[in-house]
Amino acid sequence: MAAAGLAITMVFAALVHIRRGDGTRAALPSIVLAICSVVVTWSRFGPYPL
Repeated sequence: MAAAGLAITMVFAALVHIRRGDGTRAALPSIVLAICSVVVTWSRFGPYPL
């Protein structure tokens, strides 16, 4: 559940960076962390949980 919440938070954090005009470089850590969180969430709650 924490990974799913973190993924949602990081998606919105990346959107805030982009809307403020900080550029993609500033949003990149948020995007990478969101992708990692989605992978963890998918592996935990997906069709074949670990």
